Amino acid sequence: MHPIDTYIHIMKKLLITIFCCSLWGNAHAEWEHFTNSDRAVFYIDASTIQRTGDIVKIWVMGDMEVAITKSEIKYMSVKSHWELNCKEKESNIPFELHYEEGMGQGERRIDRYPDVWDPVGPDSISATILKYACNNK
Repeated sequence: MHPIDTYIHIMKKLLITIFCCSLWGNAHAEWEHFTNSDRAVFYIDASTIQRTGDIVKIWVMGDMEVAITKSEIKYMSVKSHWELNCKEKESNIPFELHYEEGMGQGERRIDRYPDVWDPVGPDSISATILKYACNNK
């Protein structure tokens, strides 16, 4: 990889991290109960909904009934940054924050994912989030 490409890649990651950190503070979040599954209670922060054309972005938090284990570390809650394509009915989660305690408390770990858009299945948590986000912005 050419040195300038490496520099650009590092700067993109740094800017994304800085941007994300500005959004992650619990002090500004207005988490509202949204829905339940058999494994978690889900909350949304409606103040984070942003729409550009058919794409809507929103923060969703899952508060687990039982700890989940990821890379041998247990977590009780996950905050996810969702991107939804309202027209194509697809979702993408570019990154998540995993917390040791419920409701986004305690130590956190950031996981980034490749830019992959998945179809939203009917009667799924994804479908519920898509319907809410696409109809409220």
